[in-house]
Amino acid sequence: MSFTRFRPLIIPGLALALSACLFDPIAPGRADKGQGEAVVQIKTGAVGALGKASAVQAIDLNRLIVDLSADGEVPIHDTLALSGNGDQTLNKTYTRLVARKTWTVSARSVDRNAVVIHSGVTSFSVDPGKSAKVNLALAPLYSMLKAAFFPIVEGVRKLEIAVDGQVRADTTLSSGSHVGDTVRLNFDYLGVGTRHIALNVYGLDAMSLMFSGDTTLNIAAGQKTSLHLRLRGLGNAEMTVVLGVVGEVDIDGVIDDGIACSGSSPGSWSEDFNGTALGSDWSVFQYAGLRHNGQSSPANHYDLSRGRLRYILDPMTQSMYTHEPWFDGTWYWYDPGLDLSRPVGGIKWTVETKVSWYVPRVVNAAGFPISVHFGPDSNGYDVGFMRYSNDDVSAGSNPDHNFFYTWAGNSTWSQWATLETNITRWIRIDRDGENMTLRWSSDSLSWIPLSSGKIPPQFQCAEQNFHIMGNAWFSPMGSYADYDYVTFSRER
Repeated sequence: MSFTRFRPLIIPGLALALSACLFDPIAPGRADKGQGEAVVQIKTGAVGALGKASAVQAIDLNRLIVDLSADGEVPIHDTLALSGNGDQTLNKTYTRLVARKTWTVSARSVDRNAVVIHSGVTSFSVDPGKSAKVNLALAPLYSMLKAAFFPIVEGVRKLEIAVDGQVRADTTLSSGSHVGDTVRLNFDYLGVGTRHIALNVYGLDAMSLMFSGDTTLNIAAGQKTSLHLRLRGLGNAEMTVVLGVVGEVDIDGVIDDGIACSGSSPGSWSEDFNGTALGSDWSVFQYAGLRHNGQSSPANHYDLSRGRLRYILDPMTQSMYTHEPWFDGTWYWYDPGLDLSRPVGGIKWTVETKVSWYVPRVVNAAGFPISVHFGPDSNGYDVGFMRYSNDDVSAGSNPDHNFFYTWAGNSTWSQWATLETNITRWIRIDRDGENMTLRWSSDSLSWIPLSSGKIPPQFQCAEQNFHIMGNAWFSPMGSYADYDYVTFSRER
């Protein structure tokens, strides 16, 4: 048996046509073996809220701008619609891309304010007749600060965020509003890199700083960090701040155990008494009524001719904030003595003075109070020192303890100076929040704490005044106190 060999029939062009039909996945119209396509998937994430000084509004992404380019090829520019501000994924197929070339695709999102919010870039290539899948996750160019201040305390009138020295968000509160509430501030477009962030809380006049704190953050897109920042405030007040980075930066401000006082108060001052009269910042009370007990002298007086303040005692005077004559209930009336006062303010400060006293040993009941009084009247709170002398031992006085300090009218004797006729001491009255401390020195170098205590809550935000006063019985015998200077140094 013999076999006949089969010989296929060749039709020109038919093999090419069959190959194209069987193996080219690209749709009709793209049959060029030198081209491919790319399916580009672009992801964006939420950025946060846009905070301006006058309003807070939600970010609204407006469009996505996409650019494709390769060497020697015509660039492709595309715009896709965006809206809202959530996580979004967009897919777009780009055809007729020249194969075996490196293509670069870049994309950026733009919000309704024409600000670029996200950006990203990547590269890819396509094989002839193939489809490439390209994923591009856009990194946010801006982080956002979300500040939650809570609880708002009485007297807070303004909240503020500053970035790199510029106020970027603030809000003003009406008097008495939001007490106990949480108030939020938002600021977008924080940017990446190193940023200095300051948070400030102001009082009644929107200018007196109540709480403040700052920090420096190194913000990198895609990296999340957090920290606690303490805003130092009045007294023991603090604001605990949590800062997070990228997408949303959350600031939780907690005001805790603070003394929140409204209104303005004086800054630091110094008085050396070198003039011929006290300045206008001093208040001088001089009793102008009829003297009791047949007295004709002033109810204490002062002199500035020696380059210092000399406070001189006159008979039958008392040192009370009422500035009214006082009857001892049995024998005598005492007229209100000269009261020299000057305002102090804030919640962390020091009053310092140098005093030299001349009090003869035989003087009966002579005193020189130096104090800070909290409150507008005698019902307030006071703390200070008094140089005192009384030779009436039989009356149960304390001739061996001629100095004492006082807290809210309750006097405590302390032998921190001896009984010489002439004595010089430096004195300090310190406030740090609710805490008060009395100190003294014999050389202005070494300071000895004498006593400390706490200001009652009802007086922590009261009016504050420094007072120089005096009191005497019948025979002060020319007793006086020389004040070289008084300084008031305020930290906050």
